[in-house]
Amino acid sequence: MAWEAYRRVLARPGAGRVLAVGALVRVATTSTWLVLTLRVVLPGRSGGLGLGYTEAGLVAGLVAVGTAIGSPFVGRGVDRFGARAVLVATAGFQAVFWAAATVLPFAALAPCAFAAGLVYLPIVPVGRQALAALVPEAERQAAFAMDMMSFDVAYALGPLLGVTVATQAGCRVALGLVAVLLAAGGAVLGAVVGPSLPPARFQTAAVDGVATPAGPEAAGAVTADPGGVAKAGRRRATGWLRPRPVAMLLVGAGSTATLAGTDVTLTASMRSFGVLPLLGLVAFLWTVGSIIGGLVYGALHRPVPPVLLLAGLAVLTAPVAFAPSWGWLAVLLVVAGLFCAPVLSAAADRLIQVTPRDVRGTVLGAHASALSVGNFLGADAAGLVIDHAGPSRGFLAVSTLGAALALAAVATDPAALFTGRRGGPRRGPAAQPPPLPEPQPQPLDLPGPEPVPPA
Repeated sequence: MAWEAYRRVLARPGAGRVLAVGALVRVATTSTWLVLTLRVVLPGRSGGLGLGYTEAGLVAGLVAVGTAIGSPFVGRGVDRFGARAVLVATAGFQAVFWAAATVLPFAALAPCAFAAGLVYLPIVPVGRQALAALVPEAERQAAFAMDMMSFDVAYALGPLLGVTVATQAGCRVALGLVAVLLAAGGAVLGAVVGPSLPPARFQTAAVDGVATPAGPEAAGAVTADPGGVAKAGRRRATGWLRPRPVAMLLVGAGSTATLAGTDVTLTASMRSFGVLPLLGLVAFLWTVGSIIGGLVYGALHRPVPPVLLLAGLAVLTAPVAFAPSWGWLAVLLVVAGLFCAPVLSAAADRLIQVTPRDVRGTVLGAHASALSVGNFLGADAAGLVIDHAGPSRGFLAVSTLGAALALAAVATDPAALFTGRRGGPRRGPAAQPPPLPEPQPQPLDLPGPEPVPPA
Protein backbone atom coordinates (compact mmCIF):
# COMPACT_ATOMS: atom_id res chain seq x y z
CA MET A 1 0.00 0.00 0.00
CA ALA A 2 1.22 3.50 -0.88
CA TRP A 3 0.58 5.39 2.37
CA GLU A 4 2.99 7.99 1.04
CA ALA A 5 0.23 9.04 -1.39
CA TYR A 6 -1.60 10.88 1.39
CA ARG A 7 1.48 12.93 2.24
CA ARG A 8 1.97 13.84 -1.41
CA VAL A 9 -1.63 15.00 -1.73
CA LEU A 10 -1.37 17.22 1.34
CA ALA A 11 1.92 18.63 0.01
CA ARG A 12 0.21 19.87 -3.16
CA PRO A 13 -0.37 23.64 -2.97
CA GLY A 14 -4.01 24.30 -2.13
CA ALA A 15 -5.12 20.67 -1.77
CA GLY A 16 -4.97 20.65 2.04
CA ARG A 17 -6.96 23.90 2.22
CA VAL A 18 -9.67 22.53 -0.07
CA LEU A 19 -9.99 19.38 2.05
CA ALA A 20 -10.02 21.27 5.35
CA VAL A 21 -12.51 23.98 4.35
CA GLY A 22 -14.74 21.45 2.58
CA ALA A 23 -14.83 19.25 5.69
CA LEU A 24 -15.80 22.17 7.93
CA VAL A 25 -18.59 23.34 5.63
CA ARG A 26 -19.91 19.78 5.37
CA VAL A 27 -20.44 19.71 9.12
CA ALA A 28 -23.05 22.43 8.55
CA THR A 29 -24.57 20.89 5.41
CA THR A 30 -24.96 17.42 6.96
CA SER A 31 -26.96 18.92 9.83
CA THR A 32 -29.45 20.76 7.63
CA TRP A 33 -31.95 17.95 6.98
CA LEU A 34 -32.23 17.11 10.66
CA VAL A 35 -32.53 20.73 11.78
CA LEU A 36 -35.23 21.28 9.15
CA THR A 37 -37.10 18.18 10.37
CA LEU A 38 -36.96 19.42 13.96
CA ARG A 39 -38.22 22.83 12.84
CA VAL A 40 -41.35 21.12 11.51
CA VAL A 41 -42.04 18.60 14.29
CA LEU A 42 -40.96 20.32 17.52
CA PRO A 43 -43.59 22.29 19.47
CA GLY A 44 -43.84 26.04 19.29
CA ARG A 45 -42.12 26.60 22.65
CA SER A 46 -38.98 25.02 21.15
CA GLY A 47 -39.16 27.10 17.99
CA GLY A 48 -40.91 24.46 15.89
CA LEU A 49 -44.17 24.33 13.99
CA GLY A 50 -45.67 21.45 16.00
CA LEU A 51 -46.59 19.37 12.93
CA GLY A 52 -46.12 15.68 12.15
CA TYR A 53 -43.44 13.62 10.45
CA THR A 54 -45.50 13.47 7.26
CA GLU A 55 -45.08 17.21 6.85
CA ALA A 56 -41.41 16.95 7.80
CA GLY A 57 -40.89 14.21 5.21
CA LEU A 58 -42.61 16.34 2.59
CA VAL A 59 -40.27 19.27 3.23
CA ALA A 60 -37.19 17.03 3.17
CA GLY A 61 -38.44 15.37 -0.02
CA LEU A 62 -38.95 18.73 -1.71
CA VAL A 63 -35.37 19.70 -0.89
CA ALA A 64 -34.13 16.40 -2.36
CA VAL A 65 -36.21 16.77 -5.54
CA GLY A 66 -35.06 20.36 -5.97
CA THR A 67 -31.44 19.30 -5.56
CA ALA A 68 -31.81 16.50 -8.10
CA ILE A 69 -33.27 18.92 -10.64
CA GLY A 70 -30.99 21.86 -9.95
CA SER A 71 -27.62 20.12 -9.60
CA PRO A 72 -26.76 19.91 -13.34
CA PHE A 73 -27.68 23.58 -13.83
CA VAL A 74 -25.59 24.68 -10.85
CA GLY A 75 -22.73 22.58 -12.23
CA ARG A 76 -23.12 24.18 -15.63
CA GLY A 77 -22.89 27.55 -13.89
CA VAL A 78 -19.55 26.50 -12.40
CA ASP A 79 -18.31 25.73 -15.93
CA ARG A 80 -19.55 29.02 -17.36
CA PHE A 81 -18.88 31.50 -14.56
CA GLY A 82 -16.28 29.82 -12.36
CA ALA A 83 -16.55 28.19 -8.94
CA ARG A 84 -16.08 31.37 -6.91
CA ALA A 85 -19.04 33.19 -8.46
CA VAL A 86 -21.37 30.20 -8.12
CA LEU A 87 -20.35 29.44 -4.53
CA VAL A 88 -20.87 33.03 -3.41
CA ALA A 89 -24.24 33.28 -5.17
CA THR A 90 -25.60 29.96 -3.89
CA ALA A 91 -24.23 30.57 -0.38
CA GLY A 92 -26.10 33.89 -0.29
CA PHE A 93 -29.33 32.22 -1.41
CA GLN A 94 -28.94 29.47 1.17
CA ALA A 95 -28.31 32.01 3.92
CA VAL A 96 -31.53 33.83 3.01
CA PHE A 97 -33.56 30.61 3.02
CA TRP A 98 -32.26 29.27 6.33
CA ALA A 99 -32.67 32.64 8.00
CA ALA A 100 -36.23 32.93 6.65
CA ALA A 101 -37.01 29.37 7.77
CA THR A 102 -36.97 30.62 11.35
CA VAL A 103 -40.24 32.51 10.78
CA LEU A 104 -41.90 30.95 7.71
CA PRO A 105 -45.15 29.03 8.23
CA PHE A 106 -45.40 25.55 6.73
CA ALA A 107 -47.32 26.72 3.65
CA ALA A 108 -44.40 28.97 2.70
CA LEU A 109 -41.63 26.75 4.05
CA ALA A 110 -42.43 23.84 1.72
CA PRO A 111 -42.10 25.70 -1.63
CA CYS A 112 -39.10 27.65 -0.35
CA ALA A 113 -37.44 24.34 0.57
CA PHE A 114 -37.88 23.18 -3.03
CA ALA A 115 -36.30 26.44 -4.25
CA ALA A 116 -33.41 26.00 -1.82
CA GLY A 117 -32.81 22.56 -3.31
CA LEU A 118 -32.75 24.01 -6.82
CA VAL A 119 -30.02 26.48 -5.84
CA TYR A 120 -28.09 24.20 -3.52
CA LEU A 121 -24.56 24.94 -2.30
CA PRO A 122 -22.30 22.66 -4.42
CA ILE A 123 -19.71 21.88 -1.74
CA VAL A 124 -19.09 18.26 -2.77
CA PRO A 125 -18.84 18.61 -6.59
CA VAL A 126 -16.81 21.81 -6.43
CA GLY A 127 -14.45 20.31 -3.86
CA ARG A 128 -13.85 17.26 -6.02
CA GLN A 129 -13.46 19.38 -9.14
CA ALA A 130 -10.86 21.50 -7.34
CA LEU A 131 -8.97 18.42 -6.15
CA ALA A 132 -8.95 17.08 -9.71
CA ALA A 133 -7.38 20.35 -10.86
CA LEU A 134 -4.84 20.54 -8.03
CA VAL A 135 -3.48 16.98 -7.92
CA PRO A 136 -2.21 14.82 -10.80
CA GLU A 137 -4.25 11.83 -11.90
CA ALA A 138 -1.93 9.36 -10.16
CA GLU A 139 -2.79 10.93 -6.78
CA ARG A 140 -6.54 11.41 -7.25
CA GLN A 141 -7.37 8.05 -5.73
CA ALA A 142 -5.83 9.11 -2.41
CA ALA A 143 -7.23 12.64 -2.67
CA PHE A 144 -10.80 11.48 -3.29
CA ALA A 145 -10.51 8.88 -0.53
CA MET A 146 -9.52 11.66 1.89
CA ASP A 147 -12.45 13.71 0.63
CA MET A 148 -14.90 10.88 1.36
CA MET A 149 -13.37 10.23 4.78
CA SER A 150 -13.87 13.89 5.66
CA PHE A 151 -17.52 13.50 4.64
CA ASP A 152 -17.87 10.51 6.96
CA VAL A 153 -16.49 12.54 9.86
CA ALA A 154 -18.81 15.44 9.02
CA TYR A 155 -21.76 13.05 8.78
CA ALA A 156 -20.98 11.81 12.28
CA LEU A 157 -20.60 15.31 13.76
CA GLY A 158 -23.12 17.45 11.84
CA PRO A 159 -26.41 15.82 12.89
CA LEU A 160 -25.18 15.47 16.47
CA LEU A 161 -24.32 19.17 16.72
CA GLY A 162 -27.54 20.14 14.95
CA VAL A 163 -29.71 18.16 17.36
CA THR A 164 -27.79 19.50 20.37
CA VAL A 165 -28.25 23.14 19.37
CA ALA A 166 -31.89 22.70 18.29
CA THR A 167 -32.93 20.93 21.49
CA GLN A 168 -30.90 23.05 23.90
CA ALA A 169 -31.15 26.52 22.35
CA GLY A 170 -34.19 26.12 20.08
CA CYS A 171 -34.78 25.55 16.38
CA ARG A 172 -34.56 29.22 15.48
CA VAL A 173 -31.05 29.45 16.88
CA ALA A 174 -30.02 26.28 15.03
CA LEU A 175 -31.46 27.56 11.75
CA GLY A 176 -29.78 30.93 12.17
CA LEU A 177 -26.46 29.24 12.89
CA VAL A 178 -26.83 27.11 9.75
CA ALA A 179 -27.49 30.27 7.72
CA VAL A 180 -24.33 31.95 9.03
CA LEU A 181 -22.14 28.86 8.56
CA LEU A 182 -23.33 28.21 5.00
CA ALA A 183 -22.81 31.85 3.97
CA ALA A 184 -19.34 32.02 5.51
CA GLY A 185 -18.36 28.54 4.33
CA GLY A 186 -19.42 29.17 0.75
CA ALA A 187 -17.51 32.45 0.61
CA VAL A 188 -14.34 30.95 2.11
CA LEU A 189 -14.44 27.87 -0.12
CA GLY A 190 -14.99 30.13 -3.12
CA ALA A 191 -11.85 32.08 -2.23
CA VAL A 192 -9.87 28.85 -1.80
CA VAL A 193 -10.93 27.08 -5.01
CA GLY A 194 -11.45 30.13 -7.21
CA PRO A 195 -7.92 30.23 -8.71
CA SER A 196 -8.03 26.53 -9.62
CA LEU A 197 -11.54 26.60 -11.14
CA PRO A 198 -11.92 29.62 -13.42
CA PRO A 199 -14.69 29.81 -16.04
CA ALA A 200 -14.37 27.22 -18.79
CA ARG A 201 -13.47 29.88 -21.36
CA PHE A 202 -10.05 30.10 -19.68
CA GLN A 203 -9.50 26.36 -19.80
CA THR A 204 -8.47 23.93 -22.49
CA ALA A 205 -11.55 22.36 -24.04
CA ALA A 206 -12.00 19.18 -26.03
CA VAL A 207 -14.31 19.06 -29.01
CA ASP A 208 -14.54 15.70 -30.72
CA GLY A 209 -11.38 14.60 -28.94
CA VAL A 210 -9.23 17.54 -30.14
CA ALA A 211 -7.87 20.05 -27.62
CA THR A 212 -8.92 23.60 -28.57
CA PRO A 213 -8.98 26.99 -26.87
CA ALA A 214 -12.28 28.06 -25.33
CA GLY A 215 -13.05 31.73 -24.90
CA PRO A 216 -12.01 35.14 -26.20
CA GLU A 217 -8.73 33.73 -27.42
CA ALA A 218 -10.68 31.81 -30.02
CA ALA A 219 -12.26 34.95 -31.41
CA GLY A 220 -10.62 34.34 -34.75
CA ALA A 221 -12.73 31.23 -35.11
CA VAL A 222 -15.85 33.32 -34.69
CA THR A 223 -14.80 35.53 -37.57
CA ALA A 224 -14.15 32.53 -39.77
CA ASP A 225 -17.24 30.61 -38.69
CA PRO A 226 -19.88 32.70 -36.87
CA GLY A 227 -21.68 30.52 -34.36
CA GLY A 228 -19.06 27.79 -34.51
CA VAL A 229 -17.84 28.33 -30.98
CA ALA A 230 -21.41 28.36 -29.65
CA LYS A 231 -22.14 25.08 -31.42
CA ALA A 232 -18.94 23.58 -30.01
CA GLY A 233 -19.96 24.73 -26.54
CA ARG A 234 -23.34 23.05 -26.89
CA ARG A 235 -21.66 19.84 -28.05
CA ARG A 236 -19.36 19.94 -25.03
CA ALA A 237 -22.29 20.56 -22.67
CA THR A 238 -24.13 17.42 -23.77
CA GLY A 239 -21.50 15.34 -25.56
CA TRP A 240 -20.23 13.80 -22.32
CA LEU A 241 -23.40 11.65 -22.08
CA ARG A 242 -21.71 8.48 -23.28
CA PRO A 243 -21.62 4.94 -21.87
CA ARG A 244 -18.60 5.40 -19.58
CA PRO A 245 -19.89 8.44 -17.66
CA VAL A 246 -23.47 7.12 -17.59
CA ALA A 247 -22.22 3.85 -16.07
CA MET A 248 -20.55 5.83 -13.27
CA LEU A 249 -23.79 7.75 -12.66
CA LEU A 250 -25.53 4.39 -12.24
CA VAL A 251 -22.84 3.28 -9.80
CA GLY A 252 -23.31 6.49 -7.81
CA ALA A 253 -27.08 6.01 -7.69
CA GLY A 254 -26.64 2.37 -6.68
CA SER A 255 -24.25 3.33 -3.89
CA THR A 256 -26.53 5.91 -2.27
CA ALA A 257 -29.59 3.70 -2.81
CA THR A 258 -27.88 0.95 -0.81
CA LEU A 259 -26.64 3.32 1.88
CA ALA A 260 -29.87 5.30 2.29
CA GLY A 261 -31.91 2.10 2.41
CA THR A 262 -29.52 0.65 4.98
CA ASP A 263 -29.87 3.81 7.08
CA VAL A 264 -33.66 3.49 7.16
CA THR A 265 -33.55 -0.26 7.82
CA LEU A 266 -31.00 0.19 10.59
CA THR A 267 -33.39 2.46 12.46
CA ALA A 268 -36.24 -0.02 12.09
CA SER A 269 -34.03 -2.95 13.12
CA MET A 270 -32.72 -1.27 16.25
CA ARG A 271 -36.29 -0.47 17.21
CA SER A 272 -37.34 -4.08 16.66
CA PHE A 273 -34.47 -5.27 18.89
CA GLY A 274 -35.69 -2.85 21.58
CA VAL A 275 -32.40 -0.90 21.70
CA LEU A 276 -33.28 2.26 19.79
CA PRO A 277 -31.18 4.44 22.17
CA LEU A 278 -28.10 2.60 20.87
CA LEU A 279 -28.82 3.64 17.28
CA GLY A 280 -26.25 6.42 17.41
CA LEU A 281 -23.54 4.01 18.58
CA VAL A 282 -24.19 1.50 15.78
CA ALA A 283 -24.35 4.28 13.16
CA PHE A 284 -21.02 5.57 14.49
CA LEU A 285 -19.44 2.11 14.15
CA TRP A 286 -20.78 1.89 10.59
CA THR A 287 -19.10 5.23 9.86
CA VAL A 288 -15.83 3.98 11.38
CA GLY A 289 -15.94 1.02 8.99
CA SER A 290 -16.37 3.42 6.08
CA ILE A 291 -13.41 5.54 7.20
CA ILE A 292 -11.19 2.46 7.54
CA GLY A 293 -12.22 1.29 4.09
CA GLY A 294 -11.52 4.70 2.58
CA LEU A 295 -8.13 4.89 4.27
CA VAL A 296 -7.09 1.50 2.89
CA TYR A 297 -8.51 2.12 -0.58
CA GLY A 298 -6.76 5.45 -0.98
CA ALA A 299 -3.41 3.80 -0.19
CA LEU A 300 -3.75 1.03 -2.79
CA HIS A 301 -1.28 1.10 -5.67
CA ARG A 302 -3.99 0.44 -8.26
CA PRO A 303 -7.64 1.51 -8.31
CA VAL A 304 -10.48 -0.99 -8.11
CA PRO A 305 -13.32 -0.71 -10.67
CA PRO A 306 -16.17 1.20 -8.99
CA VAL A 307 -18.77 -1.30 -10.22
CA LEU A 308 -16.97 -4.10 -8.37
CA LEU A 309 -16.91 -1.99 -5.20
CA LEU A 310 -20.67 -1.43 -5.55
CA ALA A 311 -21.17 -5.17 -6.02
CA GLY A 312 -19.12 -5.78 -2.87
CA LEU A 313 -21.21 -3.27 -0.91
CA ALA A 314 -24.43 -4.90 -2.10
CA VAL A 315 -23.27 -8.45 -1.38
CA LEU A 316 -22.01 -7.60 2.13
CA THR A 317 -25.20 -5.70 3.01
CA ALA A 318 -27.37 -8.79 2.48
CA PRO A 319 -26.05 -10.83 5.47
CA VAL A 320 -27.03 -8.00 7.85
CA ALA A 321 -30.63 -9.18 7.36
CA PHE A 322 -29.82 -12.36 9.29
CA ALA A 323 -28.21 -10.73 12.33
CA PRO A 324 -29.65 -12.45 15.44
CA SER A 325 -28.96 -9.49 17.73
CA TRP A 326 -28.05 -5.83 17.59
CA GLY A 327 -24.43 -6.71 18.39
CA TRP A 328 -24.10 -8.94 15.35
CA LEU A 329 -25.92 -6.32 13.30
CA ALA A 330 -23.26 -3.78 14.30
CA VAL A 331 -20.42 -6.17 13.39
CA LEU A 332 -21.89 -6.98 9.99
CA LEU A 333 -22.54 -3.31 9.28
CA VAL A 334 -18.90 -2.46 10.02
CA VAL A 335 -17.84 -5.08 7.45
CA ALA A 336 -20.26 -3.72 4.83
CA GLY A 337 -19.16 -0.18 5.71
CA LEU A 338 -15.65 -0.96 4.49
CA PHE A 339 -16.99 -0.44 0.94
CA CYS A 340 -18.94 2.81 1.54
CA ALA A 341 -16.23 5.44 1.13
CA PRO A 342 -14.27 3.51 -1.53
CA VAL A 343 -17.21 3.09 -3.93
CA LEU A 344 -18.28 6.74 -3.72
CA SER A 345 -14.76 8.12 -4.13
CA ALA A 346 -13.85 5.65 -6.90
CA ALA A 347 -16.97 6.46 -8.94
CA ALA A 348 -16.29 10.22 -8.74
CA ASP A 349 -12.62 9.67 -9.65
CA ARG A 350 -13.53 7.53 -12.67
CA LEU A 351 -16.20 10.01 -13.77
CA ILE A 352 -13.69 12.86 -13.80
CA GLN A 353 -11.16 10.68 -15.60
CA VAL A 354 -13.47 10.04 -18.58
CA THR A 355 -14.90 13.55 -19.05
CA PRO A 356 -13.34 16.74 -20.48
CA ARG A 357 -12.19 19.32 -18.00
CA ASP A 358 -14.36 22.16 -19.28
CA VAL A 359 -17.64 20.27 -18.56
CA ARG A 360 -16.69 18.78 -15.20
CA GLY A 361 -18.99 21.12 -13.32
CA THR A 362 -21.93 19.91 -15.39
CA VAL A 363 -20.90 16.27 -15.05
CA LEU A 364 -20.40 16.44 -11.29
CA GLY A 365 -23.72 18.26 -11.01
CA ALA A 366 -25.33 15.34 -12.82
CA HIS A 367 -23.48 13.03 -10.43
CA ALA A 368 -25.00 14.90 -7.47
CA SER A 369 -28.43 14.40 -9.07
CA ALA A 370 -27.74 10.67 -9.43
CA LEU A 371 -26.79 10.49 -5.75
CA SER A 372 -30.03 12.26 -4.80
CA VAL A 373 -32.09 9.90 -6.95
CA GLY A 374 -30.34 6.95 -5.34
CA ASN A 375 -31.12 8.29 -1.86
CA PHE A 376 -34.77 8.61 -2.81
CA LEU A 377 -35.01 5.14 -4.36
CA GLY A 378 -33.19 3.38 -1.53
CA ALA A 379 -35.09 5.05 1.32
CA ASP A 380 -38.47 4.49 -0.35
CA ALA A 381 -37.74 0.87 -1.29
CA ALA A 382 -36.56 0.08 2.23
CA GLY A 383 -39.58 1.75 3.82
CA LEU A 384 -42.00 -0.11 1.56
CA VAL A 385 -40.42 -3.51 2.27
CA ILE A 386 -40.17 -2.86 6.02
CA ASP A 387 -43.86 -1.98 6.24
CA HIS A 388 -44.90 -5.17 4.45
CA ALA A 389 -42.23 -7.75 5.36
CA GLY A 390 -40.36 -6.52 8.44
CA PRO A 391 -37.01 -4.76 9.10
CA SER A 392 -34.71 -7.64 8.22
CA ARG A 393 -36.09 -7.83 4.67
CA GLY A 394 -35.17 -4.20 4.17
CA PHE A 395 -31.47 -5.09 4.05
CA LEU A 396 -32.16 -7.73 1.40
CA ALA A 397 -34.20 -5.24 -0.64
CA VAL A 398 -31.54 -2.54 -0.74
CA SER A 399 -28.84 -5.14 -1.39
CA THR A 400 -30.80 -6.36 -4.41
CA LEU A 401 -31.35 -2.79 -5.60
CA GLY A 402 -27.65 -2.00 -5.38
CA ALA A 403 -26.71 -5.18 -7.23
CA ALA A 404 -29.28 -4.43 -9.95
CA LEU A 405 -27.81 -0.97 -10.55
CA ALA A 406 -24.32 -2.48 -10.65
CA LEU A 407 -25.49 -4.87 -13.39
CA ALA A 408 -27.12 -1.93 -15.21
CA ALA A 409 -23.77 -0.11 -15.13
CA VAL A 410 -21.99 -3.12 -16.64
CA ALA A 411 -24.69 -3.46 -19.31
CA THR A 412 -24.26 0.23 -20.17
CA ASP A 413 -20.47 0.00 -20.37
CA PRO A 414 -18.87 -3.47 -20.13
CA ALA A 415 -15.50 -1.72 -19.74
CA ALA A 416 -16.71 -0.60 -16.28
CA LEU A 417 -15.38 -3.94 -15.05
CA PHE A 418 -11.89 -2.57 -15.68
CA THR A 419 -10.30 0.58 -14.32
CA GLY A 420 -9.00 1.97 -17.62
CA ARG A 421 -6.34 3.83 -15.65
CA ARG A 422 -3.43 2.04 -17.33
CA GLY A 423 -2.81 1.82 -21.04
CA GLY A 424 -4.12 3.84 -23.93
CA PRO A 425 -7.66 4.70 -24.95
CA ARG A 426 -9.88 2.33 -26.86
CA ARG A 427 -9.90 2.54 -30.61
CA GLY A 428 -12.81 2.27 -32.96
CA PRO A 429 -16.00 4.16 -33.79
CA ALA A 430 -17.27 4.08 -30.21
CA ALA A 431 -13.98 5.19 -28.65
CA GLN A 432 -14.09 7.98 -26.10
CA PRO A 433 -11.90 11.07 -26.42
CA PRO A 434 -8.64 10.55 -24.50
CA PRO A 435 -8.46 12.26 -21.10
CA LEU A 436 -7.21 15.81 -21.38
CA PRO A 437 -3.92 16.92 -19.83
CA GLU A 438 -4.12 18.91 -16.62
CA PRO A 439 -2.71 22.35 -17.44
CA GLN A 440 -2.40 25.04 -14.83
CA PRO A 441 -5.58 27.13 -15.02
CA GLN A 442 -4.60 30.36 -16.73
CA PRO A 443 -5.80 32.30 -19.78
CA LEU A 444 -4.49 30.93 -23.02
CA ASP A 445 -2.15 33.11 -25.00
CA LEU A 446 -2.66 31.85 -28.52
CA PRO A 447 -2.05 33.79 -31.73
CA GLY A 448 -5.03 34.67 -33.85
CA PRO A 449 -5.62 33.22 -37.31
CA GLU A 450 -3.29 34.09 -40.15
CA PRO A 451 -4.70 36.90 -42.32
CA VAL A 452 -6.04 35.71 -45.65
CA PRO A 453 -4.23 37.50 -48.51
CA PRO A 454 -6.50 39.24 -51.04
CA ALA A 455 -7.21 37.31 -54.21
